[in-house]
Amino acid sequence: MTGPLLNRVKTKLRLTSKLRSTHLLHGTHAAYAKGRSFDLDELREYVPGDDVADIDWNASARATTTLVREHVAERRLRLCVALVGGANMRAQTDSGDTKWQIASDVAGALGFLAVRAGDEVGALIAAGPALVTHPYRTTESHLERILQSHRQQVIPAAAPESTEPAIDDTADTSADSSVTELSETLASMMRLLKHRRLVAVIADSVPITAALEQQLNRLGARHDVIWVEVADASPFAATQRGARDVQTGWSLAGVLLGNRKLQAEFAAAEETRRAQIRHSVEQHGGVYVCVNARATAITELLHALEVRANARRR
Repeated sequence: MTGPLLNRVKTKLRLTSKLRSTHLLHGTHAAYAKGRSFDLDELREYVPGDDVADIDWNASARATTTLVREHVAERRLRLCVALVGGANMRAQTDSGDTKWQIASDVAGALGFLAVRAGDEVGALIAAGPALVTHPYRTTESHLERILQSHRQQVIPAAAPESTEPAIDDTADTSADSSVTELSETLASMMRLLKHRRLVAVIADSVPITAALEQQLNRLGARHDVIWVEVADASPFAATQRGARDVQTGWSLAGVLLGNRKLQAEFAAAEETRRAQIRHSVEQHGGVYVCVNARATAITELLHALEVRANARRR
């Protein structure tokens, strides 16, 4: 029997955010309809019927014509959460936590922020040869179903599979949703999401290839991206002594554990890889954060969102 996964997330958010995070997702996402909000879009010439309160008197005096402020609309956003399932997510991080639990906490936090603001949350979950999809909804119960579905893809006996309809924006079910790798998940996302969305990709550590870099560029050009990496454990970490790869059974030979040169080379390679992914995400205005512990993941996520939101308000 499985318990609610969202309850822990809600408790953690209350302890860490103190309600400051209500609109952090809106700070990472630009709305594209005209309307009233605090974000100024442009000035234009006054036309009969405009609200007098929108007149910019200082700008009008300089231009010798009446100008009104036009604002970016406050509108309901759609958050699409992309999660990776499979055996890899059963592995541990350096903290000793399993990767799927950290990913679930992060997805739950993002989803809860959206739902609390009245926004819609949907999901794409990579599940071996298939892509499990969840439509956009605005309820906590729907978010819980997404988290349980992800858990079921990692631990097959954990929960029943969702039977809800697909998230395809055009309701076109002919698109091929078969995926086996993260890159195929991103490719499916690009096909399925026909309109600009706030997209949160939650995955483990992946090598940066030319193909992945190209997909990140395409994704960032079309959508607002939050990329959360749940870091693989270092084979040199004390918590990983004697540990084996969950898929291949590989483990680092004991004689190499104390090799400082090898440790330094591994750490440098990881730093370079993460820097490349961060650059690919942030060059289009996205948010990148790397987490490895349940105790700190939500706090680190909120900090990254807050930094980005503050930067956009400047």
